[in-house]
Amino acid sequence: MRRRSKMPQHLTKTIRFQETQRVRQWWIWFMVLAAVAFAWWTFLSTLVGGVSQGTESVSDKSAWVIVILVGMLLPVFLLAARMTTTVTPEGVTIIYFPLYRRHIKSHEIKTCSACVYRPIRDFGGWGIRWGFRRGMVYSVSGNQGVQLELAGGKKLLIGSQEPEALARAIAGCVADRPA
Repeated sequence: MRRRSKMPQHLTKTIRFQETQRVRQWWIWFMVLAAVAFAWWTFLSTLVGGVSQGTESVSDKSAWVIVILVGMLLPVFLLAARMTTTVTPEGVTIIYFPLYRRHIKSHEIKTCSACVYRPIRDFGGWGIRWGFRRGMVYSVSGNQGVQLELAGGKKLLIGSQEPEALARAIAGCVADRPA
């Protein structure tokens, strides 16, 4: 999904590409919703029904902690989490909200190319990860992205639902940089 940010008009003219991605794998949402349901069931049965779970009862404080962390904060975090990739003449900015931000200056990029990768096999899944062959990866979903080679030989892969457009925008910034 390509979306313009709510930046002032004079700043958005320099944006060559921007993409915001969210977690959309059904199985991740299923696991989170199952954990949320279990947290709420444990909470309600412990505090309201007075039923203990398993051989040892869950204390009231533990039930509150579980329902706040898993039953409330986890789904809010997953709903808020997103990765925004922005390409400007100055370089590429990756914001993995609310956790991480990285800016790669255009003069640091040697090469870039659109690619298909295997998230689980190459990196152990999605997120901010490191793989032996492809270096760092920033991904949210899917199996497409742009592989960058940075000055010094470091590699970085940016997951994208529009890898060709992202690669063209990055290549344009690299080509336009001052010599």
